[in-house]
Amino acid sequence: MKEITIPLDPKLNLNQNSQKFFKRYNKLKNAEEELQKFIETALSEINYLENILYSIETCETTEDLDDIYTELIDEGFMKKKGKIKKSKEYKKEFATYVSSKGHEIIVGKNNIQNDMLTFKIAKKEDYWFHAKDMPGSHVIIRTNGDELEDDEYVEAAKVAAFYSKGKNSGFVEVDYTKKSNVKKPAGAKPGFVIYDTNYSMLVEPDISAINLKQ
Repeated sequence: MKEITIPLDPKLNLNQNSQKFFKRYNKLKNAEEELQKFIETALSEINYLENILYSIETCETTEDLDDIYTELIDEGFMKKKGKIKKSKEYKKEFATYVSSKGHEIIVGKNNIQNDMLTFKIAKKEDYWFHAKDMPGSHVIIRTNGDELEDDEYVEAAKVAAFYSKGKNSGFVEVDYTKKSNVKKPAGAKPGFVIYDTNYSMLVEPDISAINLKQ
């Protein structure tokens, strides 16, 4: 074992030297803890902004962009310029598909819609889908109290894969679980959730055989 020499201050006695090193240790420990918190916060901000970028890239209307702009103002990333609608006026036009057995598959277009869909519109018995570990939309398939067919889970997963950053990939892994298992941590940013008791499947992001609700 390599010997380590610790220089002592000759002006201090053994107890005073010990206290000096103990204080230094605590200072370094606190600095490490603060640095870890800073890193975790920075990673959370990066993840959030990656989701915002995805939402911008997939905008279909100027109203969608307005929603994102308002969200960024609300979250302190941009300054308000001119007159803009209040947060409560976010658009609520969800892309909606129909499964092969007639159940609605609903898609959030941005973070605010994702929160609204998951926590205001979806019922606890509905199923929630999201592409694993990448920006993407929250997707809900309504059960209406029915037991879903296996094909319907696949169809909803394909919609979630299509509305994700993995859209142009060959296959995308999608997590899904009952909506009742999806939670939003206190103080979390729009669109961020945690969930457990989930399943996963690998699907192609192909929705050509899934009908858009008219």
